Amino acid sequence: MFDSRESRILADRYLESVRAEWRQWTTLGLVSPLLALVSLGLGRGLGWESSSLYGVMAASAFWLGALAGHREISREWGLLWRERMVGLSVGSYLYSKLRVLAPLGIIPIAVYAFVLELGLELAPPVGWLVLNLSVTSLCGLTLGLVVSALASQRSNLRYLVHPIAWLQILAVAPVAPSSPLLSVYHLAPIRWSTESLERFTRVADSLAGAARLLPLLAFTGFFSALAAWLVARWTSREGRPQSPTLTDTSER
Repeated sequence: MFDSRESRILADRYLESVRAEWRQWTTLGLVSPLLALVSLGLGRGLGWESSSLYGVMAASAFWLGALAGHREISREWGLLWRERMVGLSVGSYLYSKLRVLAPLGIIPIAVYAFVLELGLELAPPVGWLVLNLSVTSLCGLTLGLVVSALASQRSNLRYLVHPIAWLQILAVAPVAPSSPLLSVYHLAPIRWSTESLERFTRVADSLAGAARLLPLLAFTGFFSALAAWLVARWTSREGRPQSPTLTDTSER
């Protein structure tokens, strides 16, 4: 169930929480240019093929998004648990997270893209580059929320965001169109992001590049639904949720 008024109130409250934790978000913002410099070094120093470099770019964007969301549910689990007992809508709660985190996530992505554009003079126009990596980051953000919901039951699970993001690079390896591996590789969101970037390098294939973002949006919807289901299940009266006293809601 979704309540627009409730989601606006929750988003305003959450935004105040984000403002109060500006040091954490500043640190996260500084990671973006550092990742760009690493990607720049790989692109220039090692002479990577474009598909490999685009895979690193997609994984970086996905990881930045996942990193932004991987504690945002578990850290306030006690508060969420209590508010759910008085009728808080899971849909409104998750939407309030996305409403704040998704726009904020565009800033580090834009910095990342512009640093790479200046250093490598990439073929995709910078506008397409920011669009692609922003959608990829949004997908990572929703997966981060899934991990955060899981971490509400076992805190160490939040570290899953790192291997999940970076191991996807294996899925950008070149493969014949007829190979059965291609279907497996397409289960990795960054595969679609990489293919999209490759097509954005050619003006005639821009439409095909944009179409490759649709599966990323489908992954985003799936991860959002999964996060909502986990939260609803573990905070329901019948679901025997973890006691809020066992969760460190102040941990970042």
